[in-house]
Amino acid sequence: MNGRTIAAFGAMLVVHGASLAQPQTQAAVSFTLQCYAATPITGNWSSGVVIVPGPMSAPNQGALLKVVMTYSPLAGGPLTWDPTVQSGSSGLGSMAGFWSGCFDLINLQGGGAGGLWSDESANWDPSVRRHLNAPFSAGGGAGEPSANGGRLRNVQPAQLVTSIEEVDPANGIVVWQGLWIPANVTAPIYFAFAGPSVGVWPATIAARDNNAGTLPVALQASYSFGPPVAVYLVPSPSGIGLLVIAAAALGGPRRRCASRRI
Repeated sequence: MNGRTIAAFGAMLVVHGASLAQPQTQAAVSFTLQCYAATPITGNWSSGVVIVPGPMSAPNQGALLKVVMTYSPLAGGPLTWDPTVQSGSSGLGSMAGFWSGCFDLINLQGGGAGGLWSDESANWDPSVRRHLNAPFSAGGGAGEPSANGGRLRNVQPAQLVTSIEEVDPANGIVVWQGLWIPANVTAPIYFAFAGPSVGVWPATIAARDNNAGTLPVALQASYSFGPPVAVYLVPSPSGIGLLVIAAAALGGPRRRCASRRI
C-alpha cells in the first residue's frame, strides 16, 4: 500500500470503530456465491484449466468459487447519514460506489470435509488463483485458510481511494475468486458465508457529500449474504443406482450448481 491508500484505510477503520452494531445509511450490499467445475488439462494446476458452470464430476477436479457484490441504490442515488460520522460532512449526499467488505467462507461440513485452497503463486494457473479482482483489490485480503481448509477467513474486497472522483462505481461484479480442492469426494459439500473473523462491519459504501468535499464518506451499509452453494461430488458406488433412478425421474441428468437456504 502507498501512503494515500494507508490514509484512506485508516479513515475506514475509524468509521468501522464508530458504530459496529448498525448501518449508518440507507444503502444495502449483497454478496452471493457462484461455483464452477475446474479441470486441469494436463493434470497440473499450474498451466491450463477448463472451467465450466456446475458441479464437479470427477475426482481430479476442483470447485472454483466466486463472490459477486451488488449494491443499492445505484451510483448517484440519494443517501443521508449522521454528519458526525465524518468531520465536515453535511449528512446529505449520494451513492458513489462500493467501498469495502469483509466476510468468511465456511464449509458447512467443517472438519469432516477439508481441502486445499489455491493461492496467488505460479503453482496455480491464473484462471484459478485465489485473489481479489480490480478495482476492489486494495484491501489485500484474499482470505486466510484454516488448518484443514474448511474455512477461509477475512476476505476483504476494497478500493480505498482518497478522492471521491476516484471512486469506481462498478456494481454487480465478481470481487473475489478462489479454487478449493476437496480432500474427500464421497458426499456433497456446502459452502456458505459467515461473519468476518476479524470482527469488522461486513459491508461499507462510499458516499459523495453534497458539501462538495473531495474525501469519500465511508458508511456502514445494510448487508446480506446469499444462500449456501452446494458442490455436488461423485457418489459412492452404492449410490450410483439411486442417482440413475433420481435422474430418470427428473427427465435426465442435470449438471448445475445448486443453492439451498439453511
